[in-house]
Amino acid sequence: MFSCDALTLTQLVLRYEHLLHTARPTAVLVEHDRWRTASTLVLTARAAGIPTFTLFHGVVNRPSLYAPLLADVGLCWGELTKRRMIELGTPAERLTVVGCQRLTRDLALTPAEARTK
Repeated sequence: MFSCDALTLTQLVLRYEHLLHTARPTAVLVEHDRWRTASTLVLTARAAGIPTFTLFHGVVNRPSLYAPLLADVGLCWGELTKRRMIELGTPAERLTVVGCQRLTRDLALTPAEARTK
């Protein structure tokens, strides 16, 4: 299990700073910006001026797991997720509806239709 003490998180920040300086990514994408390791990476990248993105991979039913948004941009499955995040205080301009390729690739819908669901 991953420890969450201050020393461990400080070491993680230092490692991420080194990684970001060495790799020089144009952006950082994480599965969920609330996990300990992902949140540390997102905040370290933001401090370095690197754009950050997070995926919303399900129903936003527990606000503490999703808000406040740590990444620069939240990538939503659909309008329902976007509306819920706005209700939780996230500015609309920080949310983008992208659909869910895993779930929509076999549906008889266009990508634009799937994003409205």
